[in-house]
Amino acid sequence: MNPNKLFSFYLISVTGGSASGKSLFISALKDSFSEKITIISQDDYYKSIEYQHKDEKGIYNFDLPEAIDHDLFLEHLTLLSTGKVIRKLEYTFNHPEKIPREKVFYPRPVVIIEGLFVEYHPVISQNIDFKVFIDADEEICFQRRRRRDIFERGIPEEIFLHQWNFHVLPAYRKFVLKFKESADLVVLNNQDFDEGLEYLKALISSKI
Repeated sequence: MNPNKLFSFYLISVTGGSASGKSLFISALKDSFSEKITIISQDDYYKSIEYQHKDEKGIYNFDLPEAIDHDLFLEHLTLLSTGKVIRKLEYTFNHPEKIPREKVFYPRPVVIIEGLFVEYHPVISQNIDFKVFIDADEEICFQRRRRRDIFERGIPEEIFLHQWNFHVLPAYRKFVLKFKESADLVVLNNQDFDEGLEYLKALISSKI
């Protein structure tokens, strides 16, 4: 552990490509530890829609590091480290009709941050105690996201394919995949993540 680390808690990051299984992995951890740990999704730190980039087709591209308010993310982690309780409205993406819920993050011995770009800010990255990368084949991620976007969310297939080919996949290869090399734990999730989950659960248990 870095003796000069910024945060008082043990910080774990969970990253990986879209539809690699990050959310399910996090959900399994939450089921195991409940209120003993704090979990923060970086999805709630996207900048307001007016600050998001549109591509040449006028489609918002959320798969860019600059789509995230990294400074606010760091500020909240720092405040959490001093014992402050953080209250943050969830981000509803491009759904103005949805009423956002308030999320409350409590200072606890173990904090887990999850998202595509949780390691992007250098100060945050340097103060992560344990880095997890959820890995899955691109074709498997494609099929998972296709099922989610088209069949569960009703996104037209043309839009899905455009986002996958011009937003999701390029961003993964350019900005996210490199974090696999520096990960303390790579969890292969083509089928299940049980082995990696049990390893991390044991680590967390030793820190709380």
